[in-house]
Amino acid sequence: MAEIPYCGTFSGLTSGGNAIYLRKRERRPIMDRDVPVKSLKKALEILTTLLFDDPEENGFALHTLAELHNMPRNSVHNLLKTMSACGYVEKNIHARYTYGPVCRKMIYHNYRRDADFREELIRIMKETGAALGVVTVYAVLHNYRWIPMMRVGPRKIYPIDSEVLGPARLYETATGRVLYSCSTPTDRSRILERNGHPEKIWPDHEAEMQKIRRRKFVFVQRIWNGVDTGLKTFAVPVFRKDGKLEGALGCYFPGRHQELTPMLQTKVRRVLLNAADRIANLWDVPEEEN
Repeated sequence: MAEIPYCGTFSGLTSGGNAIYLRKRERRPIMDRDVPVKSLKKALEILTTLLFDDPEENGFALHTLAELHNMPRNSVHNLLKTMSACGYVEKNIHARYTYGPVCRKMIYHNYRRDADFREELIRIMKETGAALGVVTVYAVLHNYRWIPMMRVGPRKIYPIDSEVLGPARLYETATGRVLYSCSTPTDRSRILERNGHPEKIWPDHEAEMQKIRRRKFVFVQRIWNGVDTGLKTFAVPVFRKDGKLEGALGCYFPGRHQELTPMLQTKVRRVLLNAADRIANLWDVPEEEN
């Protein structure tokens, strides 16, 4: 496969929509003409367009993709249906095609690939989980979408299932509600554009958003299909020292856990906020001397 420099810089994951630059220049792959499976080549070219040529993630209409790749609409549609079934492509709320949950999972694996950062984050999350006897979750916004980056227990790191990376989870989860509530007004507008409005999933979101912003803490009793699951989730925002929202740290208690008394909730809030401050320090890189 030949490569040429891609025009522009690769943003990787974003925090509140603000790009975190992982590399100064990213290379956009170009397919060789002579390949054994032509249909696979065409599918990969379409996927490359969705990944690299849509920095605002507005998505592409079917006819646009057909024109860009000089292919019949029916052929493009069949390739998109196949990639969608495999999780590589999906439609956004505007019925346009964009990359899917499997691609998002690949993206968040690249987030903060620095080994020292990852080790420190895992250590903080393990210690937090051990202090509370729970599993902790760290989530970020990737182009205004909720992405759970890491799930860590006191003694184990759990994989993130790509199936949970749907847009509705932003409003269902404690970490998602924190990310939405603590974002700037401009970023919240973009979040709504990407994910739709939360009324059905989170009816009292306006009032609760103000409460979350004030207390920097949220408790969510998980309801599934109208049934109380018994799962109790908490989250706090992670801000950089300059006040920029970086992510959300959460934890969850199963239904069999001890009763969540006001005293225990106060402890959970204190432990999570302390951990959030420690995570914020991981981004505190001294400025280079001139």
